[in-house]
Amino acid sequence: MSPPRHQPPSRVRYAAEHPSIGIHLSIEDRERAVALRERSGLSFAQLFRQSLERVELDIAPVEETALTRGYEYGLDEAEALFKLTAPCAVCGGPMVIRPGTPMAEAAVASLARWHHHRCARSAPRP
Repeated sequence: MSPPRHQPPSRVRYAAEHPSIGIHLSIEDRERAVALRERSGLSFAQLFRQSLERVELDIAPVEETALTRGYEYGLDEAEALFKLTAPCAVCGGPMVIRPGTPMAEAAVASLARWHHHRCARSAPRP
């Protein structure tokens, strides 16, 4: 095998700043790309850049929607598992008991005498 050819420093810098990407196309797709390049007068790199920008614009709303839906789903799941409510003594509607509030402290204090069933069986009786 022959040694690599000497390349001028400017070519080495250009190659480092503009790495290439090789792709394989079907014959039909290659013909379409060549025809588009000829009709538009743009290079393959310019066509690729425009396509890339268009896809980025198309996917941005999808990402935002997915993020919002995922957040809402996670919030709904967390609330279903961990949200503590109690009925209002006046209207009967649900009141959310938030951690660290006086209502939460009162709720914990009211449960101070509760126990596991297994603990009740093993605890000494007075």
